[in-house]
Amino acid sequence: MNSNMPQAQPPWKPGDIANGHVLGTDGVWRPIQSQAERPWNPGDMANGHVLGSDGVWRPVQPPEQWKSGDVANRHTLDRDNVWRPVPPQRRKSWYQRPMGITGLVVGSVLALGMASAIADGGGDDSGGAPVAASRPTPSAGKSQTNAAAEEEQPTATPSAKPTTAARPTTAGKPTTAAKPTTAATPTTAATPTTKPKPRPPRTYLVTRVVDGDTIDLVDGQTVRLVGIDTPERGQCGYTEASNHLAGLVLNKRVRLSVSDEDQDRYGRLLRYVNIGNMDAGLRQIKRGFAIARYDSRDGYGYHPRESVYIKAYHASRPFACPKPRPISKPRGLLGGGDCMAGYSPCLPITGDLDCGEIGHSVLVTGSDPYRLDADGDGTGCD
Repeated sequence: MNSNMPQAQPPWKPGDIANGHVLGTDGVWRPIQSQAERPWNPGDMANGHVLGSDGVWRPVQPPEQWKSGDVANRHTLDRDNVWRPVPPQRRKSWYQRPMGITGLVVGSVLALGMASAIADGGGDDSGGAPVAASRPTPSAGKSQTNAAAEEEQPTATPSAKPTTAARPTTAGKPTTAAKPTTAATPTTAATPTTKPKPRPPRTYLVTRVVDGDTIDLVDGQTVRLVGIDTPERGQCGYTEASNHLAGLVLNKRVRLSVSDEDQDRYGRLLRYVNIGNMDAGLRQIKRGFAIARYDSRDGYGYHPRESVYIKAYHASRPFACPKPRPISKPRGLLGGGDCMAGYSPCLPITGDLDCGEIGHSVLVTGSDPYRLDADGDGTGCD
């Protein structure tokens, strides 16, 4: 704010105007031109001030900046420094206006041109008429003048007849017959060309389901479903989530829709997977096999279907794994206490145990009676 602006102190009050500013109710001076609800124009007056063409408000009286002859708001400043209304200017007659004379000249030229065009056109049609009209009616008392006119008549008639004979020009209407141009309207008829049908969206064949949120395509690419997370191998619900996704997409052609990102850090494509009108990721959430995750709530970008996924997750019932059944301890496999021999940390002694029931990885130190180390790397349920 300009330091030389008047301060909000008496005798100033809200609504006062000075130097192109207005005092607000909060005691702050603001430029009037910033008020969009009332645009000001040069010559407008308010609170004893007038707006100049340079956008500066000046007091109407005393007029230090005004000089005699200045005009503002339909008033003019006299030599005695008094503003008086400007008398309305009398409208000039049409012949005193430049455009009135121009219009008269142009109109006259057009009228003469049309008259000469009509005269030229009429001459062709009336070619032999004057000759017939000039023929005197035959009578017994013909004067010598009439006889002379009759003798001259034949000369005028043959000369006029070529003109009428020249009328084959009208017969030459083959020119109009050349309206095959209109026949060329087949072009317009050709315009209703049938628009090519939009190409159907590309689909991809799913050849393998890795887990409940990852699939492999026939072209070798791996796709990670956007916005969901399912249990990993060995965790509760892994098998159920994987099987449910396989029932939806395995060996079927799916459509892939791009999300807010293209790939993850492992090089997998981040896509929505659609089978017809069904969203496979959303179906996993609704069936309780997946949670809505990897979105703007946990540090990732907002993806287009985030709100739908979150709403479906809160309305769904998560899948619950059944509790392992207690089975009597078999003899000969005891490893001390109630732990099965060959695993660290301790695993309970049951008839059988799989990774879905354990929920974590274990170190296989013995014969692996539960067959948890499928790849033989010494770690089970990894």
